Amino acid sequence: MRLFSQNAKVEALKRAPLFEGLSRKELTQLARVSEDMEIPAGTALCKEGEIGHEFFVIIDGNVEITRKGRKVAM
Repeated sequence: MRLFSQNAKVEALKRAPLFEGLSRKELTQLARVSEDMEIPAGTALCKEGEIGHEFFVIIDGNVEITRKGRKVAM
């Protein structure tokens, strides 16, 4: 299901430091292969100590980062 326009995805990817060196064309290609997701509040996107297989760019909403059970960032 498409939640965001390609342009919104490109703009969000452009703000991610990991992708700062990519051209607009490269960002557009990345946006095309990315998946839109709506995640319910309280869902863990990844867990400390586990190997991750995704990269998340939060377009709308907030995320809480914890380390050893303590909140370290929002």
